[in-house]
Amino acid sequence: MSELLSQEEVNALLQSIPLQQEAAPAKPEAKPTPTRYRKRASRYDFKRPNRISKNVLQSLHFLHERYARNLALDLSAYLRTISDIVLLSVDQLSYAEFLMSLPETTCINVVKIVPQGGTLAFEVNPTLVFAVIEKLMGGSSETPTLNREITPIEQALIEGFIDMALKDLHDAWRTIGETRFELDRRETSPQLVQIVAPNEIVVVIVFEVKVGQTSGMMNLCIPAIYLEPFAVELRQEHQTDITTRMTEADYRRIDEVIARAVAGLSADLCRQRMTIRQILALKEGDLFPLGADLHQSVTVSVEGIPKFRAVFGARKGRKAVRIEAPIVDEEPEPSSEGGEGFQALETGSG
Repeated sequence: MSELLSQEEVNALLQSIPLQQEAAPAKPEAKPTPTRYRKRASRYDFKRPNRISKNVLQSLHFLHERYARNLALDLSAYLRTISDIVLLSVDQLSYAEFLMSLPETTCINVVKIVPQGGTLAFEVNPTLVFAVIEKLMGGSSETPTLNREITPIEQALIEGFIDMALKDLHDAWRTIGETRFELDRRETSPQLVQIVAPNEIVVVIVFEVKVGQTSGMMNLCIPAIYLEPFAVELRQEHQTDITTRMTEADYRRIDEVIARAVAGLSADLCRQRMTIRQILALKEGDLFPLGADLHQSVTVSVEGIPKFRAVFGARKGRKAVRIEAPIVDEEPEPSSEGGEGFQALETGSG
């Protein structure tokens, strides 16, 4: 008969059992469990399905970045003040959410998409509307925030800006298809504009427009269903960066904007140094020498930058200078020959 275990030996055996269980994981690592290779699940909201791919949204972002730059140039020339337009975001959401994001009273325009069919919404924030109207009427762009409806007269005044914005939008979309945007009607309440059902997905393109010291928002709402015919062209635009391509229309627009720019011209006859005592002693009828020969060439500057050599003279009883040659790195010898063709150019008294 085998020998019985004492109580101390039984306790030693019981204490050794958990020690063996803890030491078990110290064995060589087993093969990785399949859980590391499981595909992660992502949430899907059936109330807000993503109908527009990321590539198409990226193409729309590039497309309307160029649109913002072109419209900023035209708006600066239209208002004769420095204007800037920045593309803030391109998002897809339901049409009801877009309407809820707008103020109760605003300038919202229904625009037809021709010839593809359909409509889009073009909204201009009241702050921007009043700033543009103020500049058009000759005031400053620093207008106070007005919490009131836009009157019919103000709607007529802002129509020129809307037409210009739609024309530039047509030029921007020309790269993906022949599409025109025609103004259908204007409203002041967003709830009166129902271009699609409230639960339909739309693409909302948000711009920030700065006119002088005043800034306002501008929103372009395009239903996703009307973007489907352009899906192929927009994917192709995503593969090639359209911001690096310039069309003939872009070059013509830049030439037109530059041609309308105003630059100041000045012709320096001389620059005489005098003491403060001599300047204080000057009175009406005093004469002082210019220190330069009238037959000598003078410098004509454009915005303070020397650009031309000219000859001083007169034309039809007015002081004038005749352009002789442009100023280049190697300046030509001043010409002393006279001739006709004086261009009238006001000069400072001296």
